[in-house]
Amino acid sequence: MNLAEKYRKPFFLILLFCLFALYIWSVDRNALFYGDTLEKYIQAHSVIQNNFKSSSIYYNASELDPAYKFTPATGILYHQSFISPFPEAYAYFSAVFMSIFSPEYLVFVSWILFAIILYLLYQCSHDFYISIFWIPFLTPLFFQFTSFGDFAFALFFGMAGISIFYKQLELYEVHSDSLSLWSLFSFQHKHNFVTD
Repeated sequence: MNLAEKYRKPFFLILLFCLFALYIWSVDRNALFYGDTLEKYIQAHSVIQNNFKSSSIYYNASELDPAYKFTPATGILYHQSFISPFPEAYAYFSAVFMSIFSPEYLVFVSWILFAIILYLLYQCSHDFYISIFWIPFLTPLFFQFTSFGDFAFALFFGMAGISIFYKQLELYEVHSDSLSLWSLFSFQHKHNFVTD
């Protein structure tokens, strides 16, 4: 192994860390609440306002507007409750987080899950450059994780399951000759397993 190969991985890790730190420093985390993210924030805020008993949207003017026609949130009126179309489990997680920390730090949870997923991809593929360098910069995953926290949780649990499955294959000496990282994200069945 020559000197350039020895320092290539640490260089890319330092570069990735610096770019990530620059992104954190330059982005106004309060401005990340827009569109669906804003609606998920409203849903989590409603869980807090309802004392964790319900995820129905909290609306101050519900007596003046019982049909919820002028509420800023999207939802479905069901048995006198205005229900959000977004995942309820994520709303409860966000509500607990927002009870402890400021809401703008919620995006850090998504970024930490993104880093864990990159590590799990590296563990499965053993390809440093694809999992640590190409995935963050050449796919929209980082921005998906920034904008959609529920997406981060869904992909994290999916990747954790794939990682456990892949480790079990290695334990029983079953190897993949065509483990495609793209198939992990597109959920296509392209695996071709052979035994030794």
